[in-house]
Amino acid sequence: MADLWIMLGFVIKLVLFCLIVLFLVFSLYVYYMHYKLSHIEGPPRGNFFLGNLLEIRRRRLVDGNNIHQTLADWSIEYRPMFVIWFFHVPLIVISDADIARQVLVVKNLPKDHFGYKRFQYVYGQRFLGSGLFSDLNRLTWETKRRTFTPLFHRNKLFDGFPTLNSCCDNFLSRLEKYADAKTEISLADEFLLVTLETILKWSCNLEMNNDDRLVFEKNFKSALHGISLSFQSPVTAYMPWSNLRRRCVEGARLTRVTAKSVVEMRQKDIDAGKEIPEDALSYVLKLKEALPNCDIEDLMDMVVTVVFGGKILIMSFCLARSKTISE
Repeated sequence: MADLWIMLGFVIKLVLFCLIVLFLVFSLYVYYMHYKLSHIEGPPRGNFFLGNLLEIRRRRLVDGNNIHQTLADWSIEYRPMFVIWFFHVPLIVISDADIARQVLVVKNLPKDHFGYKRFQYVYGQRFLGSGLFSDLNRLTWETKRRTFTPLFHRNKLFDGFPTLNSCCDNFLSRLEKYADAKTEISLADEFLLVTLETILKWSCNLEMNNDDRLVFEKNFKSALHGISLSFQSPVTAYMPWSNLRRRCVEGARLTRVTAKSVVEMRQKDIDAGKEIPEDALSYVLKLKEALPNCDIEDLMDMVVTVVFGGKILIMSFCLARSKTISE
């Protein structure tokens, strides 16, 4: 019995020694990472190990600022770029368009797996996948970019004006039905619907009724909420019982179901010899020739990415027109 207690004491001491060594090694690694990027300015770290996490959390709970508002405030103070820390992981934030272009296009530096993986998958459910925005493979990304570059030529964008005008006419017609001085509507929801209608019609020549657009918008918003949640509360990745997490996963899944039906319908039209519009979806299908290993999941990634990019672009444009935001 005495030998057993001696052995147990030795094991406990060995485990404690290993934990202390691991702690020291991790501390040295964190110090090394801080030293390595010390030439880049940034907000002071509130904690050696947690980095800026506590300050971001404090601003969210006390001031009501989400992480994007906090980063925007720091961008003004530490332009044109700064670094923040989450444990041992640095995050470089760039607020200058020329530097962003140098990083993403000219030098084509590697993308951050920590951030982009959260756009690829929403709690394990594929969402943007390996689309043009979130593809981490440099070679395939360059191929996709070359394939899509003609789509954003000036003349192509001008060709989309009739679609935009048609969607605006539909929007005004819907508003006329509500103009009875009695019916209450949410203009925010109506603008979301006309935005989605424009994106889908321009990119995929897809027309939905109001109910279908509402469902699609709800699912897409749930998926985006899941991405935001994975940054703000990483612990939710380990909470499979959470109803909110399940809604986010389901939103991503149903969004991709719609994308799959869009791709399959267009492929049937091509097989039937029908006339195909030269829209974003036609460029998506060209990837099958440019990338031999491209399957339907990859095509769905691109369709969802086009919708994602369109919504982000329009939201950014609308925010930039706000006096409060610009000031």
